[in-house]
Amino acid sequence: MNKLAHRLFIKFLLILFGFSFWHCSKDEIEIPLHYEDSRNGQSLPYVMPKAVDLVPVDSLDAALVLPDQITKGALVGSFTLGNTGKKLYFLLDKSNPRAVYYDQLRIDKNYDQNLVNDQIHSLSRGEFISARNYHYVEYDSLFLPFTIIEDTKNQWEELFGKLYFWQPVKGLPTIANFLRDSWRQGEFEFEDRTYAVIVIDDDCNGLMDTRDNWGLFDQIPVDFTNLHYNNFRETTRFAWLEETAFEIIKLASDGSGITLRKKVTELTREEDLGRDNPYFDEPQRPRAARSVDWLTNMKVAQRKASGTRKPILVYFAASWSGPCATMDERTYQDAEVVGLSDKFVCVRIDGDINRSLSTSYNITSYPTTLILDSKSKEISRAIGYQPATEFSAYISQFLKK
Repeated sequence: MNKLAHRLFIKFLLILFGFSFWHCSKDEIEIPLHYEDSRNGQSLPYVMPKAVDLVPVDSLDAALVLPDQITKGALVGSFTLGNTGKKLYFLLDKSNPRAVYYDQLRIDKNYDQNLVNDQIHSLSRGEFISARNYHYVEYDSLFLPFTIIEDTKNQWEELFGKLYFWQPVKGLPTIANFLRDSWRQGEFEFEDRTYAVIVIDDDCNGLMDTRDNWGLFDQIPVDFTNLHYNNFRETTRFAWLEETAFEIIKLASDGSGITLRKKVTELTREEDLGRDNPYFDEPQRPRAARSVDWLTNMKVAQRKASGTRKPILVYFAASWSGPCATMDERTYQDAEVVGLSDKFVCVRIDGDINRSLSTSYNITSYPTTLILDSKSKEISRAIGYQPATEFSAYISQFLKK
């Protein structure tokens, strides 16, 4: 090979490898993420609380420094956040031994195991819920501090949310829950459009990892009112923009950044998303051309049932409930179910908006479906998601032959 041909060959290889490198890097998108929480007026479509054990102070094995005067029923719990393994202790106590509610919450925010001088957080809600025969206790929104060690550097972080628990009428509460209401968010360019990525610390441990969830969105700013729990998947799974799949190839444990890569897959979007759907194997049935004729006022439904002598189908749902959303999309769009619904007076109740009605009917989970006779007496109830095949057979039994 002469010198000219050799130079041309080397140049061709450089161009070839240079193009290949550029092509790969173009499909990898590095995105900085910023912290967001519900104080901006938005909130996540669903949240998973983190449960922690509560133990009486006198049975705790840790050497904590506690206030001199604490009640006999004072309780201690702890979180393990970040990657240092240190426990964040908190103390629940009453300002008056005869008080019903634990109205004092102290958190060891500097991790010195001394709770004497820590700030007392306010009780925001203490209420007896007769349907559960428990007291519900909730504190004002607060931050749980923790440390993440990255490259030998200590990084101070905070987790935003609310602490709450259910307190029995007799005895002591044994579990508290922290309802995380924060996330990480960023924007990126792809094919001349701007998209958003959201990552949620779903296991509430202060770290972004494979146990958390993420999603991609084509609206800037993201419309949180229309977000659905199905918009998020585990970080080990693909996220989709129309028919283009993306995977995470790097996620900073502190949530500061994420690197995505366009993924070529033989699966279609529908096939891939269907693998996560626990209801995917249900028989495919004809869909209705119209929707159930829902009422939203219980008194109106009762008057209508009394006048028409029809039974009442009461559907208690919540906007954050995944099974409710799936039941709306599948069961209540089924042709047979919609046809049978005409023989009922159907009323849909949002459990978050109409809490008093949910309480009066002892609704403890969503979805819950009640069947009432025309005089509003309860005949039956079905708790949880109901597939169309079983649900149509279930409601049919309450119709006069």
